[in-house]
Amino acid sequence: MWEEWWTGMVRDSIPVFYAGNGAVRCVTDIIDMYNKTYPLDPSNYVTEGDPPCYLDDPYEGELMVVLMDLYCNWTAHGYPEDERELMWYVRSR
Repeated sequence: MWEEWWTGMVRDSIPVFYAGNGAVRCVTDIIDMYNKTYPLDPSNYVTEGDPPCYLDDPYEGELMVVLMDLYCNWTAHGYPEDERELMWYVRSR
């Protein structure tokens, strides 16, 4: 059972939590709750709020970035490999 959960995290983390430009969302708002097609459409997930909340802490944020960097397939979601580097660069500022 945990293997299914882990596979889902690896498969879905980028479209659900990655906001682009190196930013990883704290909270993701789902536009269409009934859209359950695969692969997930990243445009169905947004970050709202003023200012928007992104993971920049050294705890859960760091763990999420590590998961996305080491295990997720960036090119399968349409991102170039150097987008992973951008995620770390944004965290280091």
